[in-house]
Amino acid sequence: MSQNQALVDASMEALSRQFEVKLSLLKEFIPQASHVIFLPSTNGREAAEMTASVLAENESRYHCFFNERGFHNHIVHHALASYSLGANAETIKANFERQAVYQRPIVGVENEEINSENWTFHLEDENYYQKYLKFFSHEIKEKGAIKTVEEYVFNRKEGNMLSRSFGGLLHPFIHWGYGLEFKIDHIVAEGLAQTAAHSPFAGLKSFEIEHSKQSIEPPSNGAHQLPHSSRLDWESPSVHKTFKPKKGLTGFDILSKIAHDPALEFRNGSIENILEALQKSAKNERLAYWIDHWIIDEKAQWDEIIDRTKEIIWVVTVIYATSYDKEKDKFILDFVLMHLVTASIFLPVTLPVLESQFRPKLLKAFFRAVVIAWTAKGAPELELFKCLSDSALISTTELQCAEKEENPWFKVLGSAAKHPDEHTTKIIRTFAFASTFYGTTKQGYYYGELKGTDLLDSSIFLRAAIMTLNKMDWERKHGDEGTMKWFD
Repeated sequence: MSQNQALVDASMEALSRQFEVKLSLLKEFIPQASHVIFLPSTNGREAAEMTASVLAENESRYHCFFNERGFHNHIVHHALASYSLGANAETIKANFERQAVYQRPIVGVENEEINSENWTFHLEDENYYQKYLKFFSHEIKEKGAIKTVEEYVFNRKEGNMLSRSFGGLLHPFIHWGYGLEFKIDHIVAEGLAQTAAHSPFAGLKSFEIEHSKQSIEPPSNGAHQLPHSSRLDWESPSVHKTFKPKKGLTGFDILSKIAHDPALEFRNGSIENILEALQKSAKNERLAYWIDHWIIDEKAQWDEIIDRTKEIIWVVTVIYATSYDKEKDKFILDFVLMHLVTASIFLPVTLPVLESQFRPKLLKAFFRAVVIAWTAKGAPELELFKCLSDSALISTTELQCAEKEENPWFKVLGSAAKHPDEHTTKIIRTFAFASTFYGTTKQGYYYGELKGTDLLDSSIFLRAAIMTLNKMDWERKHGDEGTMKWFD
């Protein structure tokens, strides 16, 4: 054994004792480097080991909901998001300790086990979370993480696991997405168990049922076998000056159609009644009519998948960053709409590893969820011109104090990596990904019916990140709970 390996083993053994987790189990939680976004830490080994310790401790002790109202345990999300942005071990541990104090123990039914025969019997029952975790862990050991996700989320007609993945503001999709991103089977199993504990996202259950009636065969050209995970061509080179889908309307044109349709009227759903508001939007046939204009071929080639993924990430960024409250004369930066951005980064994570016949289904479901969520929040006016032209929106003492030649992303990412609010860390991580891969997109590429799209350029990602930190604070002590600032 080399001296370096001996030091690693000694460090892992110390963490194993500290967190009361078996060393063999701890090693199964070591995160792999993300292919989406990954920044170096001061000490990468220590950060990885602390992240693994936090993840293992969380799985062994805590439920996916921290209260009886179904509020989500974000320990995994925060640890992996901050780790990928270069947070050190101390920050990762401090965030864990702050959140661990209000978690619920992972307890539930004791007598009944979940198996392949009864796995649909206890869906939406949080008391079976631990049993579902055990079941999906076994499935993953037998079939592998990707095949298990494909089978239960996309291929099975029973269970409505795709629409459940989007339940609870897309948290289950985010969770098993993290597992796929960092190649941690335990986290994928947690995400699937969490999916089973959720009710379906409003409006997606019927979509999923209808979609399951279609017979979609894998393409004969073997495209589904291409190793897309090694082709990070998310910058989507295009020969067109403006984006044009092969069929239907662009996402931005659909938002404009909805906003100007006299037959449609929406009221802002508060966080307390958001489920009711989502249900109302999901049942609106006129809204469904416009959503159905977002068309992607069932046998779409990889280039089209890239284009539509890119489009969705731009759409959710614009919805989040430019939604405007006229009465208060300010940008909303809404808590619910923030989750659309946070979840969108897991499209580039998930799509490359899925069989090609499942990719259009995921994209169409995601776009449907985006529009339903936006209208459930009252379809707030999108002030692109104001956002893209007002330099005061992104002026801040932190950036003014920095050297003029310094890239503002350095300050943004440094703040996000150590930020105690997990949602802030997660959303800025998505903006950083988008700015990295879509930063060369020319102004006006998405020009269309929506007012202001002629000005839209990749500065929207930096603007959105800075606006978020201006709202949530750039730096705050770990003991200061800041989530409520989302509702200011």
